[in-house]
Parts: sequence; C-alpha cells; structure tokens
Amino acid sequence: MSYRTNSGYWQPRMVWKPETRVSPVFFAYLIFFLLHPFHVLAQSVSLGDREKILTIRVYNLAGEPGIFREITFGIDDLEKFPLVSVRTETQWTNGVLHFQGPLMRDLLNDVGAVGNLIQVNGLDGQSAVIPREDFEKYDVIIACQVNGQYFDIRERGPLWIIYPWSNNPEIQSAAYYDRGIYHLSSLNAGIQ
Repeated sequence: MSYRTNSGYWQPRMVWKPETRVSPVFFAYLIFFLLHPFHVLAQSVSLGDREKILTIRVYNLAGEPGIFREITFGIDDLEKFPLVSVRTETQWTNGVLHFQGPLMRDLLNDVGAVGNLIQVNGLDGQSAVIPREDFEKYDVIIACQVNGQYFDIRERGPLWIIYPWSNNPEIQSAAYYDRGIYHLSSLNAGIQ
C-alpha cells in the first residue's frame, strides 16, 4: 500500500504486522552474548582457572551395577602428586617438547582404580581404551604443562596424555599415538 504526500510523490505506507515481531528467544541470545564476550567463554576451559577439569569414574568389578566412585580433579589437585617430566616428540607438534604432569599410575592407584582397561575421553569427542599395563611399563603422564607453561584448549590442553615416545621406539606407532588423547576430560577405570 502507498499514499500520496503533500509534495505529490507516492510513498510506501508503513504497516506494522504483528507476525513480523522479533522472537523473545533472539533477545535472550543477544543479551547472553553481549554480557558474556567470546573470550570469556573460550577461557572457561583454560588452565588459568583452577576449577575441576578432570573426572575419574571408578567402576566396581564385584558385580555392582553403575558407578562405584566418581572423583573430580583440578590442576591444583593434580599438582599435589609428584610431577614427572617427559621430553618427547609427538606426531602433532614440531621438535622435542618438555611435558610435565603426574604419572597416570600414581593417579589411578590413588583413586583405587581396578581393572585392566582404562577408557580416556577428550572434550572434542576423542576417546581411547588403554591397557593398564601401559602405565606400569612406561612413564605415561597426564601433562598439564608444556615447556614450563600451562597450556590451554587451543594448544591441545588443558590436559594431555603423554607417552615417552622418543625414548621408546617400540611405542612409536599409530596404536600408541592414538592413546595420546589431548583435551582430556575424563577417565573410566574398571571397565574390564
């Protein structure tokens, strides 16, 4: 629809149609993102925060269904264990890097983990099942530092399972590299 103005020109008539209103959900998202900038959202999983970032579920092998015990750890909790240094190359990085973190076997023994297999899961959906004998045979760590610095999610952190690949040629294979889950978020012990 249009109408004629005093100057003689035709102009469109603005008609408000209720069905063209903006959804309240849109305003909710708009307010959320204005109040929570993207850099804050990205840092919510970074190492600077001392929140709980690793969950270990210990399943009971005595026939009890479900979770026997669930423990959560933050970086501060992990650093209470003796920290071990591993200097190694990885297939994802260039050159030898210095990783530091607790031994996986120390952590599993501390929580009373049982069973022969440990399932490890990353934030990005990666997962692997690792034989517990790996942790007894090799100094596998949960790295929380690389080259003396905490590393965040953009650098494959905040936690990364690191094998001493460079010192052990027998584990320089896809089977062992696949067990080096980065963005580590949870462990399930006692699944078998």
